[in-house]
Amino acid sequence: MGVHIAPHRSRGLSYSMIESNDMIVAMEDWQCKYLRKICQENKEKIFLLPLFDNHSGTSWENYNIRDPYGKDLEEFKQCYGRIERCLSGLFLALGKQCGFGKQVII
Repeated sequence: MGVHIAPHRSRGLSYSMIESNDMIVAMEDWQCKYLRKICQENKEKIFLLPLFDNHSGTSWENYNIRDPYGKDLEEFKQCYGRIERCLSGLFLALGKQCGFGKQVII
């Protein structure tokens, strides 16, 4: 897909990370609910990425992005496509909110 992730390492989300960033994007409903619960004063910064997908799926899929970890290549490709659609929707929404045009470069 042209994305180089070799140097990427996952890390836990800290309170200082939440405080110092403008937006926190969760991929699963439970993550979003948990973060909003423990970070009441910053809950307006926390968003659920699947809500920016313009394709509807099952009830569960409307609020969650499946983790492809341990799955085959096709699952990874589907997940990548879903994340790409969601991010396009998010960037479009941000562009509209910030007064930018409809065209967003990703």
